Amino acid sequence: MDKHRPRVWTELVGNNSKILQLKNWLSQWSGQKTNFRRAMLMSGPPGVGKTSSAQLVCDALGFRYFEVNASDARNKSTAAVTDGMRNNALTIVKEMISNASLTFGGETRKMVLIMDEVDGMSSGDRGGVSELINIIKNSRIPIICICNDKYSPKLKGLISVCDECVYHRPLKTQIIKHITKIGQAEGLSLTGDVTAKLVESCCNDIRLCINQLQFASQTVFAPENAPNTVKDIPGNPFSNTDILFSTGSQLSVLDKERLSLSDAELIPLFVHENYVNMRPSGATSDMDRLSLSAASSSRLSEFDMICTAVYSRQYWSLLPVCTMLGAVLPASVVSGRRELISPSAGERNFHRFPSLLGKMSSSSKVRRLCSELSSRFSTGISTGVSSSQLRLNYFALMRLRTLKEMTFTSKGGKEQEGIESVLAFMHIYKLKREDWDTLHDSTRLEGKGPFFQPTALVLCSKTKAKFTRMCKTHNL
Repeated sequence: MDKHRPRVWTELVGNNSKILQLKNWLSQWSGQKTNFRRAMLMSGPPGVGKTSSAQLVCDALGFRYFEVNASDARNKSTAAVTDGMRNNALTIVKEMISNASLTFGGETRKMVLIMDEVDGMSSGDRGGVSELINIIKNSRIPIICICNDKYSPKLKGLISVCDECVYHRPLKTQIIKHITKIGQAEGLSLTGDVTAKLVESCCNDIRLCINQLQFASQTVFAPENAPNTVKDIPGNPFSNTDILFSTGSQLSVLDKERLSLSDAELIPLFVHENYVNMRPSGATSDMDRLSLSAASSSRLSEFDMICTAVYSRQYWSLLPVCTMLGAVLPASVVSGRRELISPSAGERNFHRFPSLLGKMSSSSKVRRLCSELSSRFSTGISTGVSSSQLRLNYFALMRLRTLKEMTFTSKGGKEQEGIESVLAFMHIYKLKREDWDTLHDSTRLEGKGPFFQPTALVLCSKTKAKFTRMCKTHNL
């Protein structure tokens, strides 16, 4: 890697406009201007040259840089982000932020502080992002902050005090040209197709491509087999789902399977959430689109059955089959461009996060609360039925019995006069005030009418307040 790393900023691949932006900002930096940002936030996926750009631009402009890995400064007991460093390094950092230049070996040079991996810092403690923001506001030297995800919630405050420089993956043609040049320098015979396949299998990650070339040159495998040796697939479920749905992808079935296995539990959920909003490239009409979506749905149904065997019965040898049915095949059937079937106002046209996970979380919470309510109910009176039978057969009646008499008179209720009757019922079944809330929150269904609405819309505020006071009086 070091052998072929760029020595000057002009040797960097891609993001030329971003490198010039950084170069201009650094050359014009001034700590005295009131409207000048003292820090630059560089963001982008790993392996695109953010850190290398910062270092090489500093060298080109005559700055001496000092690099700190910000994610190392995460101890809540520390008083400042710089306390993540120790001994001489700590002294240098503290000296740097209060001096415009320092002398090293008799040479006075302007200084730059590079804070790498700032999205790995803690957001809430005193030694985290808040302290870094204070350092930036008081610094007399430029500070370059580097992160992978600028949308991380913990960096929300940092963005407001920094200029932004967003890096992207270099173009595929740029990477192919660069990798071919490196292969020739190492005496590797790489054809255009082999290089293109290598770049695509590495998801346009230059560092990973070079690693694979190094691996191929030191083994008995031929260079053309190098793309098949990729072990770890970079990226995240969003980008990997984009690749699976893309019609321009030249990945083989095995490469797509490897891509899906990078997150075998989550990527099938992404495919399930988004496949209906894809317009297949092979669909010439809406009927074709519907037929292909149905075929994709069938594969997902088969995936669901295989999943039961894999995760419930521990038949892990079926995991590759599960991945093919849950991600590769259904995504390939509807591969094309994303086109929302029924777009809602303000919805952005990109792959959504699986809503199933949120529903499962809510379902687990409701199930737990209902189980607690069932236990309380059973201690009040012997029912001889299971918890699930209580939820299915009793809770709807209990909701009606503990609400109807307190509703508005115009809706058939007695308002405050019905509170005593409700309290008597709750006393029989040992129900508390919090049980009343649980019952009504967990059993309300969607529909029209007073008993499908939240209790706040069918109960008078005075009635509800008196009901709460009387529950306290009766120790409920």
